[in-house]
Amino acid sequence: MIKKRKLVFEFQNLLGNIITLFFGFAFAPMMALVFGNSYANVPQALNQLYLGFFCTIPLSMVFVGFSSLFSQEVEQGFTLRAELFGYSRVSQALHKFMALTVFVLLSSIIYSWIFLSHFNLPLPNAVIIGQSVKWQYFKY
Repeated sequence: MIKKRKLVFEFQNLLGNIITLFFGFAFAPMMALVFGNSYANVPQALNQLYLGFFCTIPLSMVFVGFSSLFSQEVEQGFTLRAELFGYSRVSQALHKFMALTVFVLLSSIIYSWIFLSHFNLPLPNAVIIGQSVKWQYFKY
């Protein structure tokens, strides 16, 4: 069962973790702009660069941000305390991944806007956007 208070807590928890914010929201656009400026006249290279760093967003948020945040919670005994207050481990994981999915989608939209507007590239086809959203939601 999804509880609103737990979901809000997970959003606040992700916002409070600087590692998740940096690797999720700043790393991919920053690196794409650094490498993209050297290929500014080659549209095929820009497309490959865009897609390459687009794939790093969920990987960096899950592998770096989530793992660091979850290890801190386990170390401090938060997961055990949450279990004592009635949140099962499955419920905790469900709320964590729901919050993380929203952040990955938001970060992907921001990254796409920054990259495509900086290099004056056209928006991708609606089918491609739909497939990338589907890929991000069902990869977990």
